[in-house]
Amino acid sequence: MSQGWFAARAVSEGGGFPRRRTLLWNMVVSVLAIAGICLVETFTDADIDFQRWLFDDTTGTWLVSRELHAQLKQIAYNAPKSALVVFGAYWALGLLRSVRNPAWRARRKGCVLMLLALIVVPCILAGSRSFTNMYCPSQLVEFGGEYELQRILEPANPANSGPGRLAGMCFPAGHASGGFALMMLYFARRPGQTSRGGLLFGLGYGLAMGLYQVIRGEHFMSDTLVTMVGAWGIVCGLVLLTDWVWAWPWHRLVRRFRLQQQA
Repeated sequence: MSQGWFAARAVSEGGGFPRRRTLLWNMVVSVLAIAGICLVETFTDADIDFQRWLFDDTTGTWLVSRELHAQLKQIAYNAPKSALVVFGAYWALGLLRSVRNPAWRARRKGCVLMLLALIVVPCILAGSRSFTNMYCPSQLVEFGGEYELQRILEPANPANSGPGRLAGMCFPAGHASGGFALMMLYFARRPGQTSRGGLLFGLGYGLAMGLYQVIRGEHFMSDTLVTMVGAWGIVCGLVLLTDWVWAWPWHRLVRRFRLQQQA
């Protein structure tokens, strides 16, 4: 039974292998959504106008100023990242326990999916910032910085290059990528089950991390939206890849290897 493009099941209800077409469709739609966000950012002022609304020209401060951030940093910035480490340790421990514990053995695939998401999603999204050369709002001249506005699909602005000038490292949003990786919770249940609550939790967690950076001028809204959509596409890709590997006849391969060793 189809659930729509945004509700792919990791496996079929009978415990079979994944509905690959739905997962692939999710990935295609994610790419199209990223392209749409980039077009809006490049050819409209919606992104920069939203940041102007968060910036006080008279005081030169953001909605969350540097002083306020210093007070909130441990709770609003460091704590969510630390919690992700704890989540990762929990699923790593579950994977180890699945070797001997039957209850955890049924959840082994979910542990693998969660660990992959927490590692791969931030690596891809945060790593791609090295190639996009986009600046944060707080770095722009309009908001008291020293760099000119660089739109996503525009050629590199010559005013931002030269001795002592740094490359932009703000697109997509790296901080929120770990939070959005938790959308894998949608797929990480027992075979044949999915969790919309898990999806909403990961979506909310990533948005909370991303929006905090937006209101303090460290990211544009488009940075966070691209991270959200990109994370979902990567999550679906990881599910597709993992299910493909899971389907391999490993016991036959091991048996064949042993027979070759005995020959």
